[in-house]
Amino acid sequence: LNDGKEFVASAPLNEDGSKKAGVLYIVNQLFSMYFRLNTLRLCKNLLRPVESRNLHEKGNMGEMVTYRYYAGRLNMFEDQYEAAESNLDYALKHCHRAAI
Repeated sequence: LNDGKEFVASAPLNEDGSKKAGVLYIVNQLFSMYFRLNTLRLCKNLLRPVESRNLHEKGNMGEMVTYRYYAGRLNMFEDQYEAAESNLDYALKHCHRAAI
C-alpha cells in the first residue's frame, strides 16, 4: 500500500488481468465455504452470474475445473443427475494428473 500506486475500482483492465478473471476465483472460494458450512441454498446465487456471462468457459483451467466440480456437486444435491454427470465428468477429464 505504501508503494505509491493507487487502487481505482472502476479502472479498466486488460483481458489477462480483468475483473472477470477474478470472479471465478471468488465464486470458487464461496462455493468451498458454503459447502463446508452446509448452506447449499446460497450456492444457487453464485451460478446465475457466472453462467449468464459464460465465465465458466473462459479463463484459468484450474478455476474452470473447480467451478465445474462444485456445480456438479450442487446438481447432485438438487437431483439434476444429467447436469451433475456432465459437470463432474468435465472436472475429472480436465483436472491435473497429480490431483487424481
